[in-house]
Amino acid sequence: FPSHDNTGQKGSPTSALHRQLPKSPRGVLQKQLRGTAGGNQVIAINSPKAAIYLRASTDEQNTDLQRSELLAQASLRGWIPEIYEDHGMSGANFDRPALNQLLADADAGRIKVIMAWKLDRIGRSTQHLAGIINRLLKADVGLVVPSQGIDTSAGSMNPASKLQLNVLAAVAAFERDLISERT
Repeated sequence: FPSHDNTGQKGSPTSALHRQLPKSPRGVLQKQLRGTAGGNQVIAINSPKAAIYLRASTDEQNTDLQRSELLAQASLRGWIPEIYEDHGMSGANFDRPALNQLLADADAGRIKVIMAWKLDRIGRSTQHLAGIINRLLKADVGLVVPSQGIDTSAGSMNPASKLQLNVLAAVAAFERDLISERT
């Protein structure tokens, strides 16, 4: 699967042979990928492209757990994953190369859903996080955070997602009002 490291450069996928398979029970045409290691993977051709955002605050930390869990979730949903990863970057830092590339790809319609391990991987400031969420809503890009029950993909805005996103938006609005009162 393609990936973007924290320099924003795109990696290349492993080579694979493609073979058409019959339609799945849902009527989606599928492809089978055979990697060089001999493993098989079946993906739906019309599957949405899912951006998986990974972040580690320090260079000593790794994103292996985030990566494996989110790749498994994407696979279960039949999504085609693309990794965006920032290393050694605080969530308080708004200028993160992989996150910036992910948002540009979302704006351009190259992805349909963003997956993250936890919301704090995307941003620590509620105002920044609310801004990102509003940007995703405008681009019609879903947000899935499985460990926190958030799923706005394909119109599946569940009650927990709706509550959490509304609370975040309300807190962000409150912060903006307080800032404007002080100035």
